[in-house]
Amino acid sequence: MRIKTTPASSPRNGSPRRYEIGRDLAVEVSLTWNPLDLQQDMLFGMAARKNKKRGFLFVSKVLGKHIPVQPQLSLLAGRALAELLAAPDGIPSDTLIRIGEALGRPGAGEADATELLRTLRPLDAARPTLFIGFAETATALGHSMFAAFRGDAYYLHTTREHILGRSVSIAFEEEHSHATSHRCYIDEPERVARAERVVLVDDELTTGKTALNIIGDLKRQYGIAEYVIASLLDWRSETDRARFSAFEAEQGVRIRTLALMSGRIEVAGQPIEGEDDESEASGFEAEDVQFRELDLSDSFSEAETGEGLPYMRFSGRFGLGAEAQKQLDGELARAAERCRSARAGERTLCMGTGEFMYIPMRIAAEMGGGVRYQSTTRSPIYPSEANAYAVRSAWSYEAPDHPGTVNYMYNVPSGRYDELFLFLERPFPLNEELRRTLRSLRIPVVHLVTCTRRRADHE
Repeated sequence: MRIKTTPASSPRNGSPRRYEIGRDLAVEVSLTWNPLDLQQDMLFGMAARKNKKRGFLFVSKVLGKHIPVQPQLSLLAGRALAELLAAPDGIPSDTLIRIGEALGRPGAGEADATELLRTLRPLDAARPTLFIGFAETATALGHSMFAAFRGDAYYLHTTREHILGRSVSIAFEEEHSHATSHRCYIDEPERVARAERVVLVDDELTTGKTALNIIGDLKRQYGIAEYVIASLLDWRSETDRARFSAFEAEQGVRIRTLALMSGRIEVAGQPIEGEDDESEASGFEAEDVQFRELDLSDSFSEAETGEGLPYMRFSGRFGLGAEAQKQLDGELARAAERCRSARAGERTLCMGTGEFMYIPMRIAAEMGGGVRYQSTTRSPIYPSEANAYAVRSAWSYEAPDHPGTVNYMYNVPSGRYDELFLFLERPFPLNEELRRTLRSLRIPVVHLVTCTRRRADHE
């Protein structure tokens, strides 16, 4: 299967822009809200998804998922949403303007972005606020938004995982996703019960049905009446927005939406069908790849999960408050120093795995210059080398920690990097398929970084 795409230039807030994704599939984007005056090309690209429900994907250039990014910019994207939340009048603060300038020039000024992060002052949560990040793509975005606040703030991200020894506190469905079930496991369920405001964080708002699903569940269980939906992109139609208004009246809730860019989309054509013939999963295998193990388990606190696998305590999967975030900041500083000392090259790629994004991203941001960050994903996307297409290469493998589940690495050209730090929340033996994929990347040194210990190691 071959994909052809033809880009069209347009002003930042001007005429619609049409993205020809492939064959007869096209998406036309018209911007209506762009508070940081960002160019579309700086914030996202387009690709075709292997999904009959929704055949296209806005590929974020600041999220740190499908495209390697400066980790500082990903963290600043979360901070930008935090600044919008703290500015209810909608007027960008001086800090928000500075963040917008940094996001608008990716690839230039790593030192400036790092310094900006260091100088940002905490925001005041003002009243009990619960932040929920949606798995798998928005776990780091939600965490970085929450981390901007001090006071009575609490963060939790949803998960696709079944965790032994834990009870599910909240469950809901995401209708157009490839993996639809979300679960929440909460260490302190009372923090949800006394929340006066819930902030739902996702990378993109298309129809808003997923957000309304969880708002309805939270209203029924806890009676919470005030909600904020924060996303990098908001593409809801007039019909979707009318649905929000009707839902507010019906449920007796208030919903505010925040986004770095909003607009309307028009989709023409049908999702692409056919096998991917451009994946590099069976490419060249380098025999001289050095696999090095780096155990960071003594740097981090672990969660109690009964008879289950080891998990990190402050990843966000079980919830954490502002004080716990301070403890995590100290743990991250120690872990980053060890990773920085282990660096073996100038061009370094740090890669999170699935939902495990924020902690590797924070470490990557403190490892010095020349570091890029992204994460593996379950999301199946067609790769193509067509002009302006956002996913140029794809590597697939069976996840060692979830047998039968295919994971992907995107946009990692063979031979691009001197070394790879692959961050694993839990230690597990690499299957031959993943080991072969890592060799195929032609990265001379692969650091396998584990952040918890096997249960047997505790005994």
